[in-house]
Amino acid sequence: MDPKLTHVFTLRAHVSQDSVNVGTHPTGSQKQITALEGGSFYGVPNTRGEGMDATLLPGGSDWVLFDPATNVVQIDVRT
Repeated sequence: MDPKLTHVFTLRAHVSQDSVNVGTHPTGSQKQITALEGGSFYGVPNTRGEGMDATLLPGGSDWVLFDPATNVVQIDVRT
């Protein structure tokens, strides 16, 4: 049986536009610390995520890997 993905929640995080660059990742991406300013978390009805609704409060931070060549951000979420 092939594995499949199921959408169980939606996370919308509002992050600061100001980041602290902490160097370059071995992949060549820029490693940045970005402040969390708030957001929301919603479980999808009729899935295991149903009822897991929350508001994200400001004050945390995460690091991201930003690839300027592709304009893609990879998020390492530890909030």
